[in-house]
Amino acid sequence: MKIILSNLREKDYRKWDEFVKSNQNSTIFHTIARKRIIEETFNYQSNYLVLKNLQGEILGISPAFLIKKALGKVIISQPFFEYGGIIAREGAEGVYKSILDFYKEKIKKKA
Repeated sequence: MKIILSNLREKDYRKWDEFVKSNQNSTIFHTIARKRIIEETFNYQSNYLVLKNLQGEILGISPAFLIKKALGKVIISQPFFEYGGIIAREGAEGVYKSILDFYKEKIKKKA
């Protein structure tokens, strides 16, 4: 199955929230409303990823924020909360690997 990984765009916000609502592993911390709260309250830069099939259906999501620390920048899935992280549609085995590979490459490029 061909997977297209991209940064979340505003035009996909509705689809993102529909995906979150339909997935049993999601929490309120995966919603776009939560994204906006974190961005506005803490001025964190979001780095949300969305994975789609060729038909444009969302197969998985990865909410994350780029946070500046004293010794550099880090990417954190859900600041201040322990629930969150990657969510994948059942049967979409390649989603987790695609997201983790993306972050590994991003780290390599920064090093």
